[in-house]
Amino acid sequence: MRQVKDTHGAGARISALVGYQTKLSLERLAAAHGVTQRAMLERMIGETEKNLLGGLSSNKQSLYFAKRLGLHD
Repeated sequence: MRQVKDTHGAGARISALVGYQTKLSLERLAAAHGVTQRAMLERMIGETEKNLLGGLSSNKQSLYFAKRLGLHD
């Protein structure tokens, strides 16, 4: 396993296999924004969650944070 230095002390490792086109998209987006792939992924997830929470009632936000809100069909 690769050793990764967590300079901020707040990191958590995730491991996910994504499609080749998704990987290329992440590389392009990061390059276009002048950030690392990690920073781009963090930005996209943060913005998506912020947008989602803005449209939820406080009750549904509570369910979301408890991982009990289903948004799927």
